[in-house]
Amino acid sequence: MKSRAPPPPLAPEPAPRRIFRNAVPDGGGSAQGSMGSMVMENMMRTSVDLHITLPQGYQTNSTVDGSKALMDLLVDLCSRYHLNPAYHTLELLSSEGLSLAFKPNSLLGSLDVVAISIREKVLQNKVVRKPPPKVPEVSTC
Repeated sequence: MKSRAPPPPLAPEPAPRRIFRNAVPDGGGSAQGSMGSMVMENMMRTSVDLHITLPQGYQTNSTVDGSKALMDLLVDLCSRYHLNPAYHTLELLSSEGLSLAFKPNSLLGSLDVVAISIREKVLQNKVVRKPPPKVPEVSTC
């Protein structure tokens, strides 16, 4: 006859919680200046008013949600104006009129953008070069 199986192991207890508190009761009033700048860095505009220029020269104004990624914005604008997003790209202009560098997953509200220009991509023709044919050598028997 077989012996009984051992009971299942006990559930592990949760790790003890540690609560960290500031030594200064008011939260460190002298550090508030640095905290204020951190809040300013993390601020994101909830909606952005944009001046949009299309490849044909048509210009329009639009209000866009600030939490939209820039590539999603390109796809939305291209679908709205019947363009193919594979053949177009965005150019962002700041309030000073300078072109902004961006990553595709950057959020629109985190950038200082006032104008967007949709540009056609410059397609480069890739020349496929075949290697020269190998000339067989004459064999002597």
